[in-house]
Amino acid sequence: MASEIIVLSWLSEQVDVLRFIKLANLMGISTRLIIVDSESSVLNRLAEFNLEESLCVAASSDILSKILFANRFNEHFKITFFRMIAFLFVFGFSGKSSEGPLLRCLTDGALTHTEQTKFNARYEVSKDSRRFCQQLAGLSFGPVNPENDLTFVTRNHDNNIARYILIQDRPFLVEIQRNKCRIILVGSREIIDVDEPVAQVEGIKPSFSRIVPAILFIRNVFGEKCWHNKRHYASLIIDDPLLKERYGFLNYRELLKTMDQHDFATTIAFIPWNYRRTQRAVAQLFRERRDRFSICVHGCDHKEAEFGSTDHGELVGLIKTANQRMNFHEKATGIRFEKIMVFPQGVFSTKAMVLLKNDGYLAAINSTPFAVNEDASKLIIRDFFEIPVLAYGSFPLFVRRYPKDLAEFALDLLLGKPLLIVEHHGYFKTGLGKLIYFVKQVKRLEPNIRWGPLGTILNNTYLEREDEKGIRHVKFYTPTLQISNESNSKRQYLLYKREPRGATIAKVKINGESLPFLFEDDVLCIQVDVRARSTAMLEVEYKESLPDIPLKTSYSDYIKVFFRRYLSELRDNHLSKNDFLFDISQKLKKLLF
Repeated sequence: MASEIIVLSWLSEQVDVLRFIKLANLMGISTRLIIVDSESSVLNRLAEFNLEESLCVAASSDILSKILFANRFNEHFKITFFRMIAFLFVFGFSGKSSEGPLLRCLTDGALTHTEQTKFNARYEVSKDSRRFCQQLAGLSFGPVNPENDLTFVTRNHDNNIARYILIQDRPFLVEIQRNKCRIILVGSREIIDVDEPVAQVEGIKPSFSRIVPAILFIRNVFGEKCWHNKRHYASLIIDDPLLKERYGFLNYRELLKTMDQHDFATTIAFIPWNYRRTQRAVAQLFRERRDRFSICVHGCDHKEAEFGSTDHGELVGLIKTANQRMNFHEKATGIRFEKIMVFPQGVFSTKAMVLLKNDGYLAAINSTPFAVNEDASKLIIRDFFEIPVLAYGSFPLFVRRYPKDLAEFALDLLLGKPLLIVEHHGYFKTGLGKLIYFVKQVKRLEPNIRWGPLGTILNNTYLEREDEKGIRHVKFYTPTLQISNESNSKRQYLLYKREPRGATIAKVKINGESLPFLFEDDVLCIQVDVRARSTAMLEVEYKESLPDIPLKTSYSDYIKVFFRRYLSELRDNHLSKNDFLFDISQKLKKLLF
């Protein structure tokens, strides 16, 4: 197996080459930049490596053309070049006619030239490409990016080409075997700069063709040497409902029966204001079926944008009041709650994230990763290569999605993220059929998906990779972590958690016993051994904690929240069943609140 990627550049360090290097390094793979100026210098430099090891080379179309043209496509050079290399990744096509000779040289004439794509075209991932394309196999989605994407023109549908991704029935990502060399070509003009800002309204899916083909190539060559998550988890999150036999279109017993039949789990984002209103029978149901049901914290009063505030005292009051209510609810009903915050209306501030971390919350969940007090350039592509977003005081923010675009969920799985599916009671208006269909689609994406309570999922979610010595490196995100050693021998783990400089860590414990730790820059570093076929529970304890500042609520604010909650329930339980009345209730809500 290859140990690094040899990246070729011509005369100097070129932009597209440096972008590829940053992407590979972000995935945990070392690179070696070789700057060449002729055909002979390439062979000489490659000969310096241990040729008994599989060499992996990446280069842009322009650089390979220069190298090959330097010796006019000398046949001896081609034979020697492809004998030396086990894997070759070619990117950065421009659509120029001069690329035709390069393509014919690399593929023995199987590919002849490139063509432009149209904006309304879609990516079609071969259903037979599971080995290479992983969870993306069989999906169709779009639109493509015509400013970046090109397709290859083939000679008589050559059967020696593995067509992984097509656009308009023409190959976009392909593989061809040349002697012992696997050549992967992608019709992408450029590789993305991982330090590029992410537009709020788009996320990273529009950059698919500049990111994913390179990821797939690196994953296929290096396997577990890359950062990866081999445990895939999912949970359905339903916002707002009271814990009563029936809330709007949601019936808990029917949902439980469906969960048992189709093997999935649900977390209720519970509004703390409702802490005195849970029915005993439903509480018993949740206690008895903790494998299927769990609850987490959904705001405090669930007022408009309540966690979008930047006022320290107000936010501390909201957090402490929410905690008090959830603790009372747990004692009264016996339903344990996960100390995980789901923000009402998807609104949060950076200040809220920092304070939740200081109060010992496990994580936050939201439908958007963008804080209301930050500009659109706050997040960059690099942030999305971690499982949660860590841009706000290193407090983990996990992104959840509505069950609409399956490709978004496939990309999440590819990057090691848990699938957090969000809906409201209205999703069940026509029954549970839509949910059952989507759960089946998720299981087709990843047959080994595991469903469970939200806290269990987050405690078991981390990225890992294995180095040359067999040591497991782990990046974890939540203050508690369950490490699983599924091998037949004891393993050494090096654990890393991003923390702000000078983070006030009180202690680190493994299975209840204190463990030494150190800081390297802004990273908490821990070494631990885990016995064969066992798990270890890690806990990070912080010195900081929030003062018990009660939420100051005026009588008028209390009345406003009271009417908001009861009007919301009137809408959900009654008006939602009549479209005309439902529309009127929505307009009335906007006027009053």
